[in-house]
Amino acid sequence: MALEDKFGRAIHLKEGQSLETVDGQKITANGNEVARLDFLLRKGHSNH
Repeated sequence: MALEDKFGRAIHLKEGQSLETVDGQKITANGNEVARLDFLLRKGHSNH
């Protein structure tokens, strides 16, 4: 999995690292998708 940092860049998450979504759900990282997120961010898909 990958995550967007506060500067809008894709960053790597370690295997098993947990995230909490806006609605309170917990998600556990289980793959490396930094390249895919980086591509989407460059295409204009962002939460900022």
